Amino acid sequence: MKAKFFGAVILCVFVCSADQMTTAAQETTKATSEPTTEPSTSNVTTVGPSNVTTEKTTVGPSNVTTEQTTAGPSNVTTEGPTTAPITVAPTTAPLPDASRYEVIENSKACLIMAGGFQLEVTYTTKDNKNVSTSMDVPKSSDVTVNGTCASGNDTESSLTITPKNGDIKSLKFNFKIMDGKASIESWMADVKISDAMEPEFNHTVNKTVDLASPKLYYKCEKRGNFSDNILALEYKDLKVQAFNVEDGKFSETGYDCPADAPDEPAPGKPPVKTYTATEGNKNCVVFKGSIQFHIPYVSTNGNTTALISVPQETNTTGDCNMTMNGLYTQKLSINFYETWTLNLYFSSDKKQNTDLLTADAGVANYDISQIELTYDYNNNLFSDVDDSGEFITE
Repeated sequence: MKAKFFGAVILCVFVCSADQMTTAAQETTKATSEPTTEPSTSNVTTVGPSNVTTEKTTVGPSNVTTEQTTAGPSNVTTEGPTTAPITVAPTTAPLPDASRYEVIENSKACLIMAGGFQLEVTYTTKDNKNVSTSMDVPKSSDVTVNGTCASGNDTESSLTITPKNGDIKSLKFNFKIMDGKASIESWMADVKISDAMEPEFNHTVNKTVDLASPKLYYKCEKRGNFSDNILALEYKDLKVQAFNVEDGKFSETGYDCPADAPDEPAPGKPPVKTYTATEGNKNCVVFKGSIQFHIPYVSTNGNTTALISVPQETNTTGDCNMTMNGLYTQKLSINFYETWTLNLYFSSDKKQNTDLLTADAGVANYDISQIELTYDYNNNLFSDVDDSGEFITE
């Protein structure tokens, strides 16, 4: 999540001296490309040689996803659902692929809802039995979408999906801003069910679902539903932004639903893991230890610091043949929390074009020459982050 930034990021790596790079690349042809340290759409922190304690921080706009916009207002102190919206157990039927439903105003989308949706209806049949049936919400090319968008100080908006064919006649969602949060205030479905006691079936779910700051979009990749005891709207890959849509796109940052929260280790207990970079069938870097970051940020209560650990679930890649500042270098990349990447660069004392790196003249000395962290202010890791959208660097 986009937030204010101040000071430097401190990376704390706990590793015993014996658990270091085990072998040097034995190739005589080395890659000539240097690693980039230019700001990306995330926060990128680059640290110099391992014996330097004052670190250099390069900060760019935060990027939780691939979409673009501004962050939310600074007076918002909490975001996201405060109560679980699910009252009906999700079905196990597969959901359709995600589609995008837009309310268009002045040739641009001003309200966007995306996802794969399935409607489950519980009804009474003509022979007085209670049954449930499911029907997929058609993709956007097979529906008509209309609605109303908020402008100025408006606090309400709506989106109506009208399928061109099928048993779903319409789905309507009413959105509202209240107490600094956007929410689904209510939603309704109008369907046709031939064996129902009342074939023309319509029902409104008057249950508020908190979403996020009005300037952020709400997303939930995992399966869930909005429901009461009659209607359930199953979803996957959900994204919705009902206010402040700019240039027809979702905002740059989004609020993750609780189901998508990363599995962050308990404070002070990061897992000890072995990370490797490989080339072919050989390991060129073996790094063992537990890793934590002290990341300063601006919360709704002022300047503070979060202690973030590298979790158990990670993916590692690397580069065994590259150069940096003219030195033979090997790179270990650790990917976690979907968008976070830690790059560790190990440089030898052998210079490219002046020293021949062979099996007989291996690397005698090497350093952790650079540490680079790319991250975002995920709302589940920084629950009280100030989302005013302003960055402060020192």
